Amino acid sequence: MIAYKKLESGDERWLMKVNQTFRGCQISEEKAEAVLQDKKIRVYIAYEADTVCAYTLAYVLPRIDNGNAMLLIYHLFVEEAYQRRHIGETLMKIVLEEAKAEHLHYMFLITQDDNEAANALYQKAGGELHAHNKNIYYWYGSGKPQV
Repeated sequence: MIAYKKLESGDERWLMKVNQTFRGCQISEEKAEAVLQDKKIRVYIAYEADTVCAYTLAYVLPRIDNGNAMLLIYHLFVEEAYQRRHIGETLMKIVLEEAKAEHLHYMFLITQDDNEAANALYQKAGGELHAHNKNIYYWYGSGKPQV
């Protein structure tokens, strides 16, 4: 049975599993602890037994005016074996409900135009495209990643 959890301090081993499973790298327990202690970083997972089958990473971004902070949903990944089981949809629902309960100004994410499954999921979750066409520019401080 799939369970869902927002990671918090004490869940370092789960964050280490997320990195190993989805990012293909290992992080130290100290790094995991530092991430989980940062209240502006949010990691939610779906898991079954001892296996992480999906995760969402989000960042709370403060605003410089009097408005409430906003939430950047940076990653949402579901392991292929767990896709088409509404896991990503459930994770999105959890993230968005928590953000709304906190009265965050808005939540947003960036995805590829041609990622039909992701776009369908985000629309189903109530997301809408910005009213004005937006371009996204990147600057790579540590070298451009290989595509």
